[in-house]
Amino acid sequence: MIRRKTYIDKVNYRSTEKDGRRIIEAVIPYNSPSVDLGGFREIILPSAFKKTLGDKCNVYALYNHDDGKVLGSTKSGTFELRSEKSGLLCKLLLGNSTWANDAWDVVNRGDCSTMSFGFISWDVENKGNIRYLKSVQLEEVSFCVSHPAYREATSVAYKRYKRSLAMVKRKIDVDVLNDILVKETLTEDDLLIVKSYIEELQKLIPAGGESQTGEHDPPAAPAPKKEKERENPTETEALKKIAELEEKVKQMEDSQKQTQEAAMESIQKEIEEELEKELLEEEEAA
Repeated sequence: MIRRKTYIDKVNYRSTEKDGRRIIEAVIPYNSPSVDLGGFREIILPSAFKKTLGDKCNVYALYNHDDGKVLGSTKSGTFELRSEKSGLLCKLLLGNSTWANDAWDVVNRGDCSTMSFGFISWDVENKGNIRYLKSVQLEEVSFCVSHPAYREATSVAYKRYKRSLAMVKRKIDVDVLNDILVKETLTEDDLLIVKSYIEELQKLIPAGGESQTGEHDPPAAPAPKKEKERENPTETEALKKIAELEEKVKQMEDSQKQTQEAAMESIQKEIEEELEKELLEEEEAA
């Protein structure tokens, strides 16, 4: 079970005030791509929140993912979630806390049009660089979120992107890559980041005799096979590094898959035990 976040841009907020009650409403849209999360995007399917709503799980409304700034919760009745044709309606009744007042001001001034939510993936389908969220356990919804594309769940921190135009072009950050590779276990996001970096690195390898500038180099005299590696040591070393990186990713994916399978078996066992318990209770009651 991997906890993560996704970000929705250009959300239409609506605020109303009546009899001293301040309400903010917004919709998390279905079938609409998220912001760029570092080489991939996510699309929320209409079935995504069915389990959360059906189980009546407690979901918190937070100010910019800050656990210390709770705006409301479904358990207390101050935060309502309802699935509609266009998306998940999020209706928040604001209190009088400082951050609630801040949220009211930010929304009414039109300073922010972004939302985000934290969840655990139950059923996700990957197609190319698109991830389809088919079923998730929704844990929190955040209002007043800024810089959504470069937060915790993404490949590169916002400030790091500004550091170098070359980095922005290649979408590669050595610091981020190093942070990932020292981990014992990778998350789904880590794997997606590494794979996207591998693709970018492969683009740097000249093909068909082209130089890095895209121009064709003049033809060179043929050399003996034993001298081939010496002709382009940079390319050979780059290919070697990419191969090593791909192998490491494969090993980590295999390890993560085994961990997830073990976790799912444990969850299935708990569910079966709970069902047996309920059946026994029903039989005794009968």
